[in-house]
Amino acid sequence: MKTTNRELYQAKEAIQGLLNRMDLPAKHKVGILRFARKYNEQYAVIDTARLEVFRKYGEEKDKVVTVPSNSPKMDEFLKELNELLDEPVEFDAIPMRIPASVNVKGERQDIFIDMADLINLDPFIVFID
Repeated sequence: MKTTNRELYQAKEAIQGLLNRMDLPAKHKVGILRFARKYNEQYAVIDTARLEVFRKYGEEKDKVVTVPSNSPKMDEFLKELNELLDEPVEFDAIPMRIPASVNVKGERQDIFIDMADLINLDPFIVFID
């Protein structure tokens, strides 16, 4: 699937949230887990490159590297970071298949996904019935 480093990077917490859900059937959790394994490999590559950009332009204090907002290197830092995050990626994974509803005590109920998570998951999920 075609995506960007930014879309992959921003989806981390939302994917973890799907993995932690107890209301999804096991057959769907397996697909999410398979996706997450491939995702974690790609995320590690992006995060390593992102941290290198921070080290290049930032300052380390108490083992944390930051780029102060008043840094004369801020424009260069933002340019390089955005170039990294906006880079197109061919991500070799099957989108996660999520049921639109689940059976709860004999009743069908819609799956609830927080709007922020839904936005971050959108490139990587397919809702099914």
